Amino acid sequence: MDHDGFIEKESKRIKLIEETIQNVQSYEALLDPTITEQYCFTDEWGATGDCVMMDKRNNVFNCRYTRGVLDGEMIVARYDELIGVFTMKNGRITNERPLSELKRNRMLDLDANNEICWEGDVLEDKPFGWGEAFDAKNRLLYVGFRIGDQNVCYGTTYYPDTGTIAYLGNWCRGKRWGFGHCYDSSGTLREEGIWMNDALVKSTCVRIDDSSLRLCGLHSVIASLAIGDGCCERSAELCLRHYQHLQSLSIGRGSFAQAHTLVLQYLPALESVVVGEDTFACLENCVFERLPRFSTLRLGRGALRGNGTVSQQQSSVPPFNYKNTLLLCDLPVLRSLEGAGMNFVFFGMVVFERVPAVQTVRLGDDAFQYVFRFQAVEASRLQECVLVRAQFLYLFVKDSLALPALQASLAAGVECVCVADFSGNAPELRALDLSGLEHLQTFATGLWCFHAVRALTARGLPRLRELRLGRNNCVERAAPKEASGLWVEACPALEAVTMGAGSAGWFQECVLAQLPELKCVAVGDGCFAKVHSAVLSDLPELKRVTLGEYALNGDALNAGKKGVLMNSLSLWNLPSLVQLACGEGEVLFYIGRLHVRNVPVLREIHSFFALQGVHTSEIENAPAFQQFIREKDRTNKRRGE
Repeated sequence: MDHDGFIEKESKRIKLIEETIQNVQSYEALLDPTITEQYCFTDEWGATGDCVMMDKRNNVFNCRYTRGVLDGEMIVARYDELIGVFTMKNGRITNERPLSELKRNRMLDLDANNEICWEGDVLEDKPFGWGEAFDAKNRLLYVGFRIGDQNVCYGTTYYPDTGTIAYLGNWCRGKRWGFGHCYDSSGTLREEGIWMNDALVKSTCVRIDDSSLRLCGLHSVIASLAIGDGCCERSAELCLRHYQHLQSLSIGRGSFAQAHTLVLQYLPALESVVVGEDTFACLENCVFERLPRFSTLRLGRGALRGNGTVSQQQSSVPPFNYKNTLLLCDLPVLRSLEGAGMNFVFFGMVVFERVPAVQTVRLGDDAFQYVFRFQAVEASRLQECVLVRAQFLYLFVKDSLALPALQASLAAGVECVCVADFSGNAPELRALDLSGLEHLQTFATGLWCFHAVRALTARGLPRLRELRLGRNNCVERAAPKEASGLWVEACPALEAVTMGAGSAGWFQECVLAQLPELKCVAVGDGCFAKVHSAVLSDLPELKRVTLGEYALNGDALNAGKKGVLMNSLSLWNLPSLVQLACGEGEVLFYIGRLHVRNVPVLREIHSFFALQGVHTSEIENAPAFQQFIREKDRTNKRRGE
């Protein structure tokens, strides 16, 4: 009977390929989160050589790894169905064996003397899938998967004389490989457990001797791995993935001194890691991910350090960004993190996600000092640990974090805080005070940040040089009688204040005062559009003020008796101001009260719509304003006549 139509239309293989394999270039990306068992020999790069794997969908894989990367032929089977045969190269699918010519339930002689025959799936006159093998006397020898002359994936061999099971379990390239049971001819269980390369694995505890150059004798079913002192000094990485039974890992002093990568990933039984002094001293990538039982990490002095020589020049402060990355992700029961000093140094990017249970953190003050980019989700204790130590910080402040007291979490030692786009928008964060960050040099935000913040304060920051808010920051309106505004005062090193368009539109106050080094102020379109009081005072070096359209326009509804506008603008002691550049539309339009003193070198105000609502003015030693107000009054008088 021809089963081609069945293969093409109704085979479980076709459905499964459509669901899981089609268009997947890297099989590892598909497999990693779903692997439930992996049986192979390993080294510091991970899996090596032949391997049997199982996943959550009950697929069984025969595959081959080269230095932890899938490479060579990969066979996938499920139940009694051959899912597919693929060719892998560097972790990517390069070819799929066509199965359109596969024949079902065919009889095939396997040797010239007709002593062994095969009944089952056949392709190109060879066994290719599920079937049964018989001897010349029609006695059952094998039931399971076979490709060519090799048993694969899983199957059962029989003693031909008694018909009892000899071996029941997994296979790889004709060898017992994976979980299996071995019986004697009487049917008594003789051996049970994990098999590799046709031999039963006897020990699950592995010790690597001091000064070993390689990690030899490892396999994927170890329960305990102890690596001695001074091991693998020239190895480039240590990757432990899919060790389903590994419970503890300890590494001695001075091991992996030149390794740039440490990966502990998908280890469901791992509970503790101990790393000795000066081990992994020049990491570029350090990953602890998906370790559901991992509870304790202990580090000797200088362990898990970033590579201090790998840096990248930046166009903005801070001047150097270490590119090394530290990732701690999906560690639900991690409770203790202890180090003797010089741990997690020189990591530029630090990510903590879903590490909620940390209770004890004992790290030296030098930990996390060079963090530039930091992201934390459900990791409040570790977040605090970074913030109290970091010198440079590019802060990803997401809504999922508890942020009512962000400024209290930031360390006095932080020099740069840059907030990523669409961050800091937790509704409970209504006020942000930077005044405690005495070492802060730069505060900058991206687009659409701090939506709910009504009050932003920076007072008494001796090193602050730049304050820059991106577009559409602080956009929500304050409640009645709720203080709202920007207050920047007594920051002796501040040189520039920049506000992106649409920011602080509902702020009622804007105060820039006692800033002796401030040279330029740039306020974008719509910033402080509803301001009630704006004050620029004691800014001896201020040379240029740029106001976009509707900037500092004033609240048209803030009026007293008879509709007199109550919004005020105060410019005091700006002896160096030479340019006041205003947008083409309304700027300072609804300002009712104008107070100007000691603005002597400003010669002209170029704006037709500015200061049209002024009804009260006090001007002293400010010729440009005096002339502007006189001309405005003459124009209004002529219109009245």
